[in-house]
Amino acid sequence: MKVSSLFPNSIPASRTLGLLVMPLSLLLLSCQEEQETAVEKTPRPVKVAVVHEGGLPKVVEFPGRIEPVQKAWKAFEVTGRIVELPVKEGQEVQKGEVLARLDARDFQSARDSARASYEAAQSVTERFRALIEKKAISQQEVDLAERDLLTARANFERAEKALQDTVMVADFDGQVAEIRVEDFANVTAKQEILLIQDTSELEVAIQVPEQMLTVPVPGKQMRKRSPAPIPWWW
Repeated sequence: MKVSSLFPNSIPASRTLGLLVMPLSLLLLSCQEEQETAVEKTPRPVKVAVVHEGGLPKVVEFPGRIEPVQKAWKAFEVTGRIVELPVKEGQEVQKGEVLARLDARDFQSARDSARASYEAAQSVTERFRALIEKKAISQQEVDLAERDLLTARANFERAEKALQDTVMVADFDGQVAEIRVEDFANVTAKQEILLIQDTSELEVAIQVPEQMLTVPVPGKQMRKRSPAPIPWWW
C-alpha cells in the first residue's frame, strides 16, 4: 500500500523541500543586504595633506627677438638711377656719411634753369620798383612782377631740394643691415633702398599670450632669456 493512498491530500515531499528552501534563501538574501547596507554606511578614514608651493622657481619661456631701438629704411625723395652705392651690408657708418647717389645731371640742369628764371625775375622786380617811384608804370605792373618773383623763387627752391635729394646720407651712427637694390638700378621716389640701424642700444621683443598678461603676483619674477647676438645682416 502506498503512503499517498493513505493521505490523499498530503503535499509531495519534493514540493515540501522546495517550500522550505525558498524562505531560507529569502532570509539569507535579506541578511546579506542588511549587512552590505551597514558596511556602506560605515565612514572610511581619509588621509588629508596640505599641498604647498615648492621652492623651485617656475620658469616661463617665450619666443622673442633682439631689435635695435633706432632703425630707419632709407629712400630717395626723387626718381632716378643709382650711380654710386659705396656701402655694404654689415658695414658701420657715421652720421652724415654718403650711402648712395643718383645720377644728378638732369637735376642740376633743372636747378640751373630755375636759378636763371629766379634771377631774371629779381631784376625785373627791382627795375619796376624803381619805375613806380617815378610814376612811369602802374602799381598793377609792379604787383605782377613781384608775384612772378615769388613763383620763380619757389621753383628754384624746389629744384635745389630735388638736387640735394639725389644724395642719400646716414641720419645717425649705425650699421647697414640690409640693401635691396644693386648699382645702376633705376629706383622710384619713396622706394626702400637700405636699412640702417643703431646697434648701440637694443631691446628684446617677446610674444606673450594674452592669458598670461595678468597682474604680477608679489614674490614672483619673470626672467627674460635672450638668444646669442647675431650679425644684423643675416
